[in-house]
Amino acid sequence: MNYGKTLAHALSERPPKLIQPEADARPAAVAIPIWDDGNTLNLLYLIRSKKDGDPWSGHIAFPGGRIESYDDGPQAAAERETEEEVGLHLADKHSVGRLDDLTTQFHKVHVAGFVYMLTGKPDLCLNCEIRKAYWITLGDLLDSTRYLTANISGVWGNRQVPAIDLLGDKYPVLWGLTYRFTAQILNCLGFHLPGGAGLQIMGTNRS
Repeated sequence: MNYGKTLAHALSERPPKLIQPEADARPAAVAIPIWDDGNTLNLLYLIRSKKDGDPWSGHIAFPGGRIESYDDGPQAAAERETEEEVGLHLADKHSVGRLDDLTTQFHKVHVAGFVYMLTGKPDLCLNCEIRKAYWITLGDLLDSTRYLTANISGVWGNRQVPAIDLLGDKYPVLWGLTYRFTAQILNCLGFHLPGGAGLQIMGTNRS
């Protein structure tokens, strides 16, 4: 299967489900850069630097951030944030579609997601907001031995959530909005993540 063409076709055929944010919502946007190496897809994941007052600092995320008043819409915001955070200029890259919008009740965050297909592995230049960056293969995302139910603690309390152990015990797990955006991409390719689309959570526990 040519995963890159399959993903691009699937996104072109499915109109994204857009959510009108509430007046007091915090609108944000992320980009999902994907490098097609000819054999598999590689998705760019970041570990954010820890920052006081940011409940998601130190977690795994896609490049992106808040939509500012000077941005020409959510996609422009995703592209601007990606260039600021990792030095990757997406405006001239191949945008293959928008994912369904996602929200979280915590701080009423509303996030739009945009997928970009890259023909080569780009050089990255991380700013101070980003601790590390990783290209994760489709095979690693589909490795069911990495699937687990994680105990996540924060200002929202304690939660048990579906997650993927991408990088080992010394690093955070993939969970939350980033997990759900990842699930949408895999759904377009005919794969399903536990809990990503209302499916039963499976796997082991990690505290």
